[in-house]
Amino acid sequence: MAPPFSVTKATMPGELVQVDSTDLDVWVLGDDGRPARVELTLAICVATRSIIAAVLRPKQPGRRGRRRTVGQGGLVSAPRAKGRATKAVDACELLAQALVPAPMRPGYDAAVHASVSDLPYEELVAVDPRFAHAAARPVIIPELVVIDHGTVFAGRTFFDACEYLGISVRPARKRTGQDKAVVERSFGSVKSKFSQKVNSYTGRDPVRVRRTVNGEQLWTLAELDALLQQWIAGDFTDRRSS
Repeated sequence: MAPPFSVTKATMPGELVQVDSTDLDVWVLGDDGRPARVELTLAICVATRSIIAAVLRPKQPGRRGRRRTVGQGGLVSAPRAKGRATKAVDACELLAQALVPAPMRPGYDAAVHASVSDLPYEELVAVDPRFAHAAARPVIIPELVVIDHGTVFAGRTFFDACEYLGISVRPARKRTGQDKAVVERSFGSVKSKFSQKVNSYTGRDPVRVRRTVNGEQLWTLAELDALLQQWIAGDFTDRRSS
């Protein structure tokens, strides 16, 4: 692994990509039929300020209390595992998303199609026919990815995937926010422009489940993901370009 990354400027697409995860402050309907919190992982191209990939995963609530494990001195007490969401395989999916056109999904507004965006549509279709049915999210191949120190990105799985794709990886410096400032600002934009318009938004109150209070139906994870991907291709890109 390369030394901690310190330079945060980039002039060419893909030269520097920042990745990180955050709670989205939204509830979805989990596979077990119960409300679940959501974690969002983004990949941001620093030069273009584009979201080039986004992965949503439901958070699994951790069990309270302590568990008993076998140590060198016999049974010992240890804290139970916290809730989990994004895993190493999801971090690899983030890379896969960044390398291919984002497809137009059923129900998408025609305004988010690549042909009506600022992307060089004709040239892109000539290179990759999949762009004929793609949303307006750019395909940018990362050269260098800046990560935090979490096990999702710092583990062998993510590093092996980056090595296979020819992508360099460097950790951000600990307690140095400017090393991932672009992705952190993008999280703020998603939460203020997208999350707050989803009426299962919890704001600063993580125990509040608004749709179980007013009787409305929760989105499934797939439905929320479709809404988010359309927003990225439309509203986020328009806001970034303006």
